[in-house]
Amino acid sequence: GGNILNIIQIACCVGQQALWGKRIDIGYTQRTLSFFEKGDLVNNVKKDNHKFNVLFFGQFIPLHGIRIIIEAAELLERSGKKEIQFLIIGKGQECEYIDKNIKEKQITQIKRLKWVKEKELPNYIKNADLCLGIFGSSKKAESVIPNKVFQAISMGKRIITRDTPAIRELLEFRPSLPVIPIASPLKRNLAETILKCQKGEICFNKTSNGIGVEEVAEMLMNLLNDTTGKNG
Repeated sequence: GGNILNIIQIACCVGQQALWGKRIDIGYTQRTLSFFEKGDLVNNVKKDNHKFNVLFFGQFIPLHGIRIIIEAAELLERSGKKEIQFLIIGKGQECEYIDKNIKEKQITQIKRLKWVKEKELPNYIKNADLCLGIFGSSKKAESVIPNKVFQAISMGKRIITRDTPAIRELLEFRPSLPVIPIASPLKRNLAETILKCQKGEICFNKTSNGIGVEEVAEMLMNLLNDTTGKNG
């Protein structure tokens, strides 16, 4: 039983994990979650054209590898790339360490926000030239595709994230997605890849998946039916 909302909520969770060797590989039409406006893919927020805005948002947990982001930002600032600006939104168990690290290293190109309301998040994504995924080294980091990846690509944004089996699985299904996986050494490769994006050396064509709520629900129900059948 359950209504369409329950099905969608389960789809959001299951879509990040493996189920019988495959994932729910479709999403909503030109959006990922309900607080994103349908078809809202155009970056129409006024920006300072002299700045290149890099965005990370999420909980400050080891899975996300935020320390790598801080180290990459430091490398770029020390090399004189003042036009690259970071906005890091989030809080959590590593928050105190991260904020202290930014202050001690005197990284002026990082702006911090503790948190924003869900309805405000799309505007921050719109205003970004580039989004960042996760860079943790745990087994979980290797096995999940975080929501922020889907949120970024649904709004036509490039996103850099750690090269993992989960990300390769996503790109195998849709190679044209604007997802940029990077391998170790993460700190240096992240800094270099951000710089390439800023210079326009890594570009993608904006596409939409044309998938709606009904298709998500149908695929989930098929997977659940398969599961029920296998468990007999």
